[in-house]
Amino acid sequence: MDIFLSSQSSQFSGFELSDLEDESESPGSVSPPSSVRTSDLSFDEESDGASDLSDRNPDSDIEEDNDELPDSDGEFDSQLSEIPSSQLTSTSDEDFWSEQLEDIDIPDFSEMTGPVHMLPLNAQAVDFFQLFFEERFFQHLAEQTNLYAQQTSENDQHWEEVTTAEIKAFIGINILMGVMQLSSYRLYWSSDPFLGNTGIRSVMTENRFSKLYQYIHVNNNQTAVPRDSEGFDKLHKVRPMINMVEHTFKDHYKPKQNQTVDEAMVKYKGRFSIKQYMPGKPIKRGMKVWMRYFTSVPLLRCLERNGIYGCGTIKCTSIGLPDDVTDPPRMARGESIARQNGNLVATVWQDKKKVS
Repeated sequence: MDIFLSSQSSQFSGFELSDLEDESESPGSVSPPSSVRTSDLSFDEESDGASDLSDRNPDSDIEEDNDELPDSDGEFDSQLSEIPSSQLTSTSDEDFWSEQLEDIDIPDFSEMTGPVHMLPLNAQAVDFFQLFFEERFFQHLAEQTNLYAQQTSENDQHWEEVTTAEIKAFIGINILMGVMQLSSYRLYWSSDPFLGNTGIRSVMTENRFSKLYQYIHVNNNQTAVPRDSEGFDKLHKVRPMINMVEHTFKDHYKPKQNQTVDEAMVKYKGRFSIKQYMPGKPIKRGMKVWMRYFTSVPLLRCLERNGIYGCGTIKCTSIGLPDDVTDPPRMARGESIARQNGNLVATVWQDKKKVS
């Protein structure tokens, strides 16, 4: 079903796989007649040549996280003030859906968009990389790696504390390994001129690289909340990195008016409890990024209050939808039903199956 616009994002805290519909089932779509659109287009046709560090690190034990939607931080208050109050969806009339559709005036988009930085025209790729991964991140990575080595292997005579410079070199080597892939990371230090990489050998020895791979850590395991306890975070091991890039991405790039949030499968073969296996997809194993599961009437109302219009497919079983949409009468192929509540429009369309 299609919904065009929508209240509290707090209603979705995470999901269980049992809640997910099979993709062959009737989808739903929610969308406000808006200029910002979310869709459920899937691009699972990602390159199979993508860097897969888990292949080189079989001991990876990344843990999982609650898939919570972030709270609105009020950045769109200025845009919200431009929406006439008469057009904002009234929470007191949320249950009334009209057959009479009305036009909606969308305020002009006037925000500055694009990259935000002071880098010169001759800046290198590494300069842009360091905009998003700041010096303090590499310092944190060195501290946590040294801490983990101390916690787990006090008697490891081959371990020496890592420095920030070594962490940077280690990350750079891993990026290069993703571009120039070999069947084993040890081959990069091979004396065979057709396999070995002299640049990597000149930066770090094979033994040192192996030790860093053994102990590399982003967060302190001892501060992790136990499973089945309030506050348990499946992504505790990488939470500091996620928190950092959430800020640096927003600091250095201002998105344009129209944005699309697509479903995708992130290729991953390591140990990770949220990893899924989908045999019918081009990328069969990895972390599924969902869209349709989270599209809902409350979410679109929340976005509207923050000055954001959007649309997307929605599950017909989602709360807040009119009965005519959740349980429509028999329709001929090509027919549709639309109902409007304030700025929110829900549509169900008959193809071979009902599409909502």
